[in-house]
Amino acid sequence: MRHPFRSLRRLTLVMIIISCIINIDSVAQISAPSEHVPLTLFQLLARATLVVHVRVKDGAQRYASVDVLETLLGESPAARLRIDFRDLNLQLRGQDLIVFNNQADYVLFLEKPTWRKPKEKNRDLYALFHGRRGQMLLPPEGLGVPLEAIREMAKLVGRPPEDQVESLRALMIRPNPILRQAVLEELTRMRACSIADLGPLSTLARDPLPAIRGQALATIGMVLKDPGDEMSQEPRRIALELCRERARNDAAPSVRVEAVRALSSWDRRDDVVPDLRAVAGIDPDQSVRYEAERVLFLWGVPANPR
Repeated sequence: MRHPFRSLRRLTLVMIIISCIINIDSVAQISAPSEHVPLTLFQLLARATLVVHVRVKDGAQRYASVDVLETLLGESPAARLRIDFRDLNLQLRGQDLIVFNNQADYVLFLEKPTWRKPKEKNRDLYALFHGRRGQMLLPPEGLGVPLEAIREMAKLVGRPPEDQVESLRALMIRPNPILRQAVLEELTRMRACSIADLGPLSTLARDPLPAIRGQALATIGMVLKDPGDEMSQEPRRIALELCRERARNDAAPSVRVEAVRALSSWDRRDDVVPDLRAVAGIDPDQSVRYEAERVLFLWGVPANPR
């Protein structure tokens, strides 16, 4: 007959082991990079193990089979790769299914799956880095534009931070719209722009694409928070006038919102209160009026003085 205390000790030991396994899994899930955390295009390039331009051979199997047309960053181990992606479709969380359309071109940001015992037969097997952000569908026509943007930014990966910043500044007003937007997003994230950049930023604030105009105005607002020295007052004033004009006249409400926020960064509030009151009173879009009213409220200034 088994001793009851021995059985109890064994049961306790089993429960402790199970608990440890559960806790380890939980820590792995928490520490794993989430696709819901926003990354710029440059961050995706810098953190992925392998970046490739591919054409899908077969996207219907367990692993998508893709032919590598160009290696943009890293070193591809084979001319054909297998992509493990189906587990992501079990955790949609309101997002679209990941599909690989046969004969379609993609840029893939890839990482190696974590193997306890890596095997040579799996050397061609990769996972999408950062979930769905690791897959970029290229348009049937004009695919050279995104590819050029990625090639240019891939050249900067691995350089010292100061070299990266200077090179990104040089790319800021290139003709490629995807490159312009990606560079601007990264410079804004790094808070790397200064009063010396107000000229190119003002050019981007008139860009044909609303997303670029809005991002440029957001960056201008960050720069205007620095009062600068006497020599910087003229470019700051020129940028302020641009923000005024965009806040009143830009066709996109989202851009006018960013222009209002940029105005609120000006260090002498009395200079911009009339502009904010005008926007709060006459802008046709509620989101723009709300932003102007919000700034005035935070400043303790009535939007409609009597």
